[in-house]
Amino acid sequence: MSGSADASPPRPPLFTLSGVCKHFPNEARPVLDVGELELPRGRLVTVLGRSGSGKTTFLKLLGLLDPPYPLRRDTRLAFHSLRDGTDYDYAELYPGRARFDPLFRRDAARARLRRTHFGFLFQEEHLLNQLSVRDNIALPMLLRGVPAAERERRVELMLEALQLDVVTQRGAKSVFELSKGERQRVALLRALLHDPEVLFADEPTGNLDPLNAEWIFRMFAFWIGLHPERTVIVVTHSTHLALSHSQSIVVFGKGWNYLTLDNVPSRAREAERQGWLNVLMNADDPAAVGDAHARLQALHAGLAAAEGGP
Repeated sequence: MSGSADASPPRPPLFTLSGVCKHFPNEARPVLDVGELELPRGRLVTVLGRSGSGKTTFLKLLGLLDPPYPLRRDTRLAFHSLRDGTDYDYAELYPGRARFDPLFRRDAARARLRRTHFGFLFQEEHLLNQLSVRDNIALPMLLRGVPAAERERRVELMLEALQLDVVTQRGAKSVFELSKGERQRVALLRALLHDPEVLFADEPTGNLDPLNAEWIFRMFAFWIGLHPERTVIVVTHSTHLALSHSQSIVVFGKGWNYLTLDNVPSRAREAERQGWLNVLMNADDPAAVGDAHARLQALHAGLAAAEGGP
């Protein structure tokens, strides 16, 4: 028997999208129109684009925070979980006109999927000021019914791993007394402590200084390094953070939909790469978009070869 017979089957992508469209009332064009797209697992994926290009809408659709309407016959949006071996078809998670859902079973199914598989980090931390730092961090585990002793153990491990014990050693009775950067670090811990398969982050560094912004992205990479099957999908306006830390980049344009790039997390030739990435994000002319895309692909291929060596 040949060795290939024992080879493991290829892993499915994390998300599969086909014919996914999102219209808002009184808008002539869809805010999002994705023909065919697969998102890989085990990567830090950054989503870039001009304001209004559909970045946050894209994140909300994937995170089950917004329905992918209108649903067409060719619409396909699915999450492939390795944790429970299930393919979740999003079209089955929304009631639709022909599938009245008086008992809100699909609402409960979406909430369960978000609670067990997804984590969320936003520009605003959405912490509960009346709770302590530790109680805020442990809240998702409390909602999942994790025993108190296990919650405390996980909080301690994560504080130590991410070197955040200083936050709790300040003696603050509530997160209200923390700085903006510290609050976002607490929000990150809260999002990661229940071990989501996917962490969705929408402009998590938009209100932070450069030092704290770099720390947040380094922690994304650190977490994926600890758990290679986990994925972070983050919307950002920072081409610097995207090029320095992510393995995949999705760029949404206004009028030309989207493009994907494999990236080498590096600061090598960053100014040149940032320049072409800015051209790509802001170009309307198809020729300029194609040229910038090709130049970025060539730069990243060269960096990948240099990183890999002979």
